[in-house]
Amino acid sequence: MLPQPNPPTHRVIYVLDSSVLIDIKNGYPINNPLFSGIWQSMAEMATDGRLISPHEAFRELRKGMDEAAEWAAVHKHMFVEMDQEQASIVTEIWTKCPEIDKDIARPHADPWCVALAIRHQRSTGSAAYVVSNENKKSPRKIPVICDKFAVQCIKMLEFFMHLSRH
Repeated sequence: MLPQPNPPTHRVIYVLDSSVLIDIKNGYPINNPLFSGIWQSMAEMATDGRLISPHEAFRELRKGMDEAAEWAAVHKHMFVEMDQEQASIVTEIWTKCPEIDKDIARPHADPWCVALAIRHQRSTGSAAYVVSNENKKSPRKIPVICDKFAVQCIKMLEFFMHLSRH
């Protein structure tokens, strides 16, 4: 088993939804030198534990077999394996948000992204942002789940603004 990133205590973390990594790959290509700063910043944040994602997101990305999947494989340490604490929080999420997908036979990272943010906030008292480009139009989406659990949800471009400040 690969070592898990150690989310720093008393520091902000960002929990990346797999769709955001795909959107970044599509809009800001990895092999384009113009965007190398974005990818370098994300790599550094992943290395020091400020950028994490659930293992379910890694499973979703692997289906694509593209540059996003390759980047994820290189930075696999940022993908946090499921544990009992996360599972308990996901159960809370499923209880409070019964409309979200509960099919555990296929990868579905949404509740696990929110669970990682909740766990960080509860254990450290520090902020955790879930980064997702989903909108609030559907009760099945990450921003709605985040609202119900007082977790901050930001879009990709807002995440880029945060990157520029760190």
